[in-house]
Amino acid sequence: MKIKIIEIKNWMASLSLLACSLFVNAQPVAEASLLASVRYDEACVQWVDSVMQTLDRRARVAQLFMPVVSSQPGNGWPEKITKWVKEQQIGGLFFDKGTILDQARATNHIQAVASVPLMIAADAEWGLAMRLKDAMAFPRSTSIAAIQDSTLWYEYGAETARQLRAMGIQVNFAPVVDVNSNPANPVINTRAFGADAKQVARVALAYAQGLQDHGVMAVMKHFPGHGNTAEDSHEQLARVLQTRAAMDTVELLPFKHLIHAGIDGLMVGHLSVPALEKDVLLPSSQSRAITGALLHDSLGFNGLCFTDALVMKGTVSSYSGMNCIRSLQAGNDILLSPSNLPADITAVVKAVEKGLLSDSLIDAKCRKLLTYKYALGLSKQQPIQLDSIVDVLNHEQAKALNLRLHVEAITLLRNQNDFLPLRHLDSKKTAVVLLGASDKNNAFVEQLKAYQENIDVYPVLAGNENDREDLAEQLKKYDRCIVAVHSNTRQQQLWLARLRHLPHLALCFFSSPYSMALHGDILQEAEAVLCAYENSELSQKAAAQAIFGGNSIRGRLSAPIGKYYPCGWGLDTEKTRLSYLYPENVDMSSLRMMA
Repeated sequence: MKIKIIEIKNWMASLSLLACSLFVNAQPVAEASLLASVRYDEACVQWVDSVMQTLDRRARVAQLFMPVVSSQPGNGWPEKITKWVKEQQIGGLFFDKGTILDQARATNHIQAVASVPLMIAADAEWGLAMRLKDAMAFPRSTSIAAIQDSTLWYEYGAETARQLRAMGIQVNFAPVVDVNSNPANPVINTRAFGADAKQVARVALAYAQGLQDHGVMAVMKHFPGHGNTAEDSHEQLARVLQTRAAMDTVELLPFKHLIHAGIDGLMVGHLSVPALEKDVLLPSSQSRAITGALLHDSLGFNGLCFTDALVMKGTVSSYSGMNCIRSLQAGNDILLSPSNLPADITAVVKAVEKGLLSDSLIDAKCRKLLTYKYALGLSKQQPIQLDSIVDVLNHEQAKALNLRLHVEAITLLRNQNDFLPLRHLDSKKTAVVLLGASDKNNAFVEQLKAYQENIDVYPVLAGNENDREDLAEQLKKYDRCIVAVHSNTRQQQLWLARLRHLPHLALCFFSSPYSMALHGDILQEAEAVLCAYENSELSQKAAAQAIFGGNSIRGRLSAPIGKYYPCGWGLDTEKTRLSYLYPENVDMSSLRMMA
């Protein structure tokens, strides 16, 4: 995607200025940037005032609710959701899984029947494909953080924003700024930008600014940090057991960084944090000490504050209405995915009537939400163009950017005797072993054969000890062997253990650094070791090109691989052969070439 030169210069300038204060303990001074953009906009004030005058107490409370809905037929669509929008006057919606056209149609419908435009949010941590099965899937965050060209982090955010805006979405529940310092984390893991707090902060900020500069609110999550937990807060109250001093330098650092830079959205997790909240059973989302005193008062966050989904089991009360009341008391603005929408709205209204919450508090939160709706263009929202939306999302420049992201993430961990890129294609016999994958429609194999057609491929989906012995014997006749590890099962570990002593062996892992550690010492025995981070078609193509020198290798580990390779490790190679790219990767046009 082409970004205006002035936009990149402005972003780079802000990044340079911010670098001076990033890792010192200065208090944040920047106001949330989208909010600041309309602070003195008289038209905004008039629009917000006019909408507020149409809303009674219950409607103002309802504006603070954002239920999760499905755009697919059934599951309450369209009858129940239409009723929520028309009768309850909810403030926004968060779509669950579906397809591009289903969600586009649903968005057009609900915006048409809403008396106040709805704020539409998405979980698009790796693009719309996180929820829409036919959308373009970008790399996971652990892959993105391996990229060393920082302008790509920004461009990725900008392209994500373009796609979200085309789908009528104003809010992205990303970036995840949790520092995944626990390799066994069951829920964050590859959703995080790695295990180094400073790198997480740098990448997340660039991505978030790419989103916000192009009209989408970025929502950093999960405050105060979900990366060093052993529990999944979807299933139970997850525990953060670090000291306050440790949290200041790890968990809280990326949040401070993004708040200081004026990023507007933040999601509070359902976490037990004894260092910050004495009541160990009270989740951070309902803690005044965490969401109020720390986040708003100490860190100075003044943007829009979302709870994590209130249907998650990490919430404290079986009475969902009380979870909503406590969340608002703690300092949250938007109640995401409540358990029982009409009853929960009623519970909050009754809390106002009883004095547990004040009308002035509800009015301030409602006014803030409406101000954000104006800042994000909802006062002039246009319907999605259904006949062209699929093509708009799958634009050639988006495909080119996606390929480049995968290429730049590839990380070379070991390269004895300059084994890579491969040379002597005419005189050296090459074998490829696929652990956990078929050779049918295999993007890795197809791309390898584009460089060396006469390679022999051995797919391995199962097998016993005799099978492993037989294959090891067959591979002795080759000059070199590439083993592609497509999965990290016990079966694959047994195969690698048998093949580890082959001479001139290269290993290519289509998995995260966290799972690579399971393979042990072989990671420092093979002649070459590559990390491609994920088992996607584009990762396979990028790795194959890197092996033959079609692309240079520049990636650096965003997370350590056990005791074997530290965070930030990586070796470089130079490009020695032609690449297989989109015309847009070299500033040409696919459409013009086809004309």
